[in-house]
Amino acid sequence: MQNGRLSKVQKNLKTPLLIENPVDLFYLTGIKVSKGRLLISKKEAILFLDGRYLEQGRKESTIHVEKWDDFPKINTKEILLDSAFTSCQEYNNLKMKFPGVSWAQKPGLLNEIRAAKEPEEIEKLKKAAQLTLRGIEHISNQLKEGVKEEELAMQFELFVRTSGATKLSFEPVIAFGENSAYPHHRAGSTPLKKNQIVLIDAGVI
Repeated sequence: MQNGRLSKVQKNLKTPLLIENPVDLFYLTGIKVSKGRLLISKKEAILFLDGRYLEQGRKESTIHVEKWDDFPKINTKEILLDSAFTSCQEYNNLKMKFPGVSWAQKPGLLNEIRAAKEPEEIEKLKKAAQLTLRGIEHISNQLKEGVKEEELAMQFELFVRTSGATKLSFEPVIAFGENSAYPHHRAGSTPLKKNQIVLIDAGVI
């Protein structure tokens, strides 16, 4: 699937891309790393990884993998960066290291491609939504006076993880009473009182 996605990117490529966002790297290569560089041109793609991920990348990815320090001499006049991810410091480092290259910037380089979901992605989204609903129903059945927000948050994670979730999308928001006025409330030791509003916001991967 990753090769198909990469081909889709390369098909209409006019300017080489440098991808550094770990989410985009996973989307195109199928491996999870916290740091990496994927240089994509019309004809080739090279993934650069440091020592933590080098062997994993060579074993798991179908894309050619090189050492991080072997980032190549670049034979192109312009490369496009993701301005929503690449830091100013990294941008300046690249300009200094490759003075002959024009580093153009555009936010969310793969957003449009990733927005069109493939059948396998749609199926996983459906499963995630169904499991999220089951998890919410599970903790809703445990609502009683005296139960604490953090207890329900832990019960939600335990239920969905043992039911097949890879991990949580984000830390569950479980909020009682006045805490429900805060959209990003962190579940704490607040106990539920009679006739209080309960806010549950959760998701799974």
